Amino acid sequence: MAQTPNREAVPWEKAERLLQDFDRREQEQRQRGLETALAEASASSGEAVRKIQSASGALGEGDLLEVADAGTVAFAQIGKFEAIIKFIRTVTSLGRANDRKAQVMRWNRARLLLRDFDRQAQEDELRKVGIAFGAAKDALGDVQAQIQSARTLAESDLLDVADAGNEAAKRLRKLQAITKLIGDITSAKYGLGAGFDAHYQEFERLLNSEYKQLALEDDYPAEADAYAKLDEVLERMGEIRLAPRLASRNICAVAGGFSSGKSSFLNSLISELDTDDLLPTRVTPTTSIPTFIFNIKDAESVNVFNHGGGSVKVDRDVLQEMTHDFKGEYRIELKRLVARVSIYTQKLEKWSNVAFIDTPGYTNPEDAGGGTSDEEIALRSIHQSQFLVWLVDCGRGTLVERDVQLIRMFLRQRGFSNDDQMIYLVLNKAEKLREEQRESVLKQVSEVVQKQDIPCFGVALYSAHQREWYGSEGRPFDEFLEKVNEAEAVSIETLREDVEQVFARYAEYHADERKRLRRTLGLMNRLSLAGSAPESSNLEQGLNEYQSRLKTEIENHKKWAERGDVLKDKLLRSVDGFVEEVNSMRDSS
Repeated sequence: MAQTPNREAVPWEKAERLLQDFDRREQEQRQRGLETALAEASASSGEAVRKIQSASGALGEGDLLEVADAGTVAFAQIGKFEAIIKFIRTVTSLGRANDRKAQVMRWNRARLLLRDFDRQAQEDELRKVGIAFGAAKDALGDVQAQIQSARTLAESDLLDVADAGNEAAKRLRKLQAITKLIGDITSAKYGLGAGFDAHYQEFERLLNSEYKQLALEDDYPAEADAYAKLDEVLERMGEIRLAPRLASRNICAVAGGFSSGKSSFLNSLISELDTDDLLPTRVTPTTSIPTFIFNIKDAESVNVFNHGGGSVKVDRDVLQEMTHDFKGEYRIELKRLVARVSIYTQKLEKWSNVAFIDTPGYTNPEDAGGGTSDEEIALRSIHQSQFLVWLVDCGRGTLVERDVQLIRMFLRQRGFSNDDQMIYLVLNKAEKLREEQRESVLKQVSEVVQKQDIPCFGVALYSAHQREWYGSEGRPFDEFLEKVNEAEAVSIETLREDVEQVFARYAEYHADERKRLRRTLGLMNRLSLAGSAPESSNLEQGLNEYQSRLKTEIENHKKWAERGDVLKDKLLRSVDGFVEEVNSMRDSS
């Protein structure tokens, strides 16, 4: 039922209170019982009246109406016990007649007829009847009041109850959708094609079986470093495998303190209208998991990925629920189930080579509960980025020490120099400050940036809510995004280069060892020729044994190098097949 215009819908709790004491079946049963009690009370009162009328029947005709009137009053005013006394007084006043003899006779006749009339008994009887009648009347009044209340509810609050019922139904549908979402996320299997999995798993098998077996047999001193480097290649392949569309894009993290307006800021970049927000925005909008946003040629969609790479496509309405409020409302921590969210949109065509990351706020007060903190997740997202937009709430007035620390961690991780200028500072929520306050905050933050020697492309005042810039130090933000979009992305072909470098050093080591051993063998050969005298037979035997060992070691190094070449080719075939799969997906996006 539609809600009446200009009337607020009441919550389900109010409707529940209105109805909690009304049980229709119970009230109808109670009403029937009370009607029976009333009938019994009426019958009892009728019996008392009949006794009174029987007594009055013995009176003379002249006094009959007077006596009847007294009985009628007694019945009409049941519960008022004075009626009986009035009746008795009426009877005893019959001696007013002038004829004394007639008076005596009339009195004697009345006394004879009334000898079975016990005033006390009748008063007791009437009192009982009056009490029963009163109780029945009161109970009937209660029933009628509750019935009337229910009628009033049905008339005045029916739409409110209907609205509350609709809200309950919506809540039920929402819970069903959330339950299905959680089930879909946890059960989703990796589904980006057999090619990705086959090449990735082949590389993993080669590394953990054939390479480890070779490492156990050879004497390569840099074995641990070589394995670590190949394991890094496998780890990067694993990351690309889970997000191949991101592999050739320049990743720009949008980071900052808790509730600094990161989601609202990204919404303002994606759309000029605040009515078309993609990312969750509430009174305190807070992203609970890393969310990637980038342009795609296909239709807009939102995909939620679990930690195994399985993905589920969800509606935008569901995305709006995926905030820190999710934990408070459903007691489920999303970051334990979801690795990331990817939003594919056609609205970032201007920056088609950029992938933005909406990161969790590092100062989330809910992190006290333990587990992987939002700061850890935010840092992980920042460290996989090549560029950084750092948001500061203007209300804080400055760039705090923790902000500076995390920005420096990003710089160390990426190995940037001061000339790179891969960072932009946005002072958000500028609409909340007066003009002189905005200028003061911009000056204060700019001084901190210079003092801390942070290589910023620019510092700007902005209002994500109003989608308006209020001034800047350095170069404008649009120019920064143009730089990000035009920068050369980290190529996935470096996977092949890393593998080749590992085996190049491996082959070089074994080649050098063979050369060294051959030189030693040559020296031993010359010593053997020089020591042919009989007294040198023991020395010659020792030299011969040593020469044999040298030849064996030379042969081993040759075999290890050859096995290394074969393993390298196998690993490179896995990498090349993997890169081909990634490039084909990139071309289609």
